[in-house]
Amino acid sequence: TGGPDWEVKLGRLDSLTASQEDSDNIMPSPRANASTLIDLFQRFNLTVKDLVALSGSHSIGKGRCFSIMFRLYNQSGSGKPDPAIDPDFRLELNKLCPLDVDQNKTGNLDSTPVIFDNQYFKDLVGGRGFLNSDQTLFTYPRTKG
Repeated sequence: TGGPDWEVKLGRLDSLTASQEDSDNIMPSPRANASTLIDLFQRFNLTVKDLVALSGSHSIGKGRCFSIMFRLYNQSGSGKPDPAIDPDFRLELNKLCPLDVDQNKTGNLDSTPVIFDNQYFKDLVGGRGFLNSDQTLFTYPRTKG
């Protein structure tokens, strides 16, 4: 991927089992706004700087259409798309995730999804964040700069 590498010890230290319910309770929602994300991270003694840095992991990977349908078609219950989305990017997302799509279909979290780089942050500056929880980092004063 072009990013740094280092050895990591394998195994979980936080739990002996996996739980969907526990995961749902501690993982940020793709719909979360920056204030909610900050509060969640603070519960784990993580700072705003940690939040922004860890969100950079979205430089690699994909997200499901399920995670962005509200942004495209009913942001904040308005019946309209999220105004923070770049209009050209919104058209791309509308093609990827039309209303009748299998919501498990996936799209890239940034424009260089297999390269570990800073394109994720450049995409946010351009209004091209895939997830609301990503784009909100650029529009919220405490995380923007």
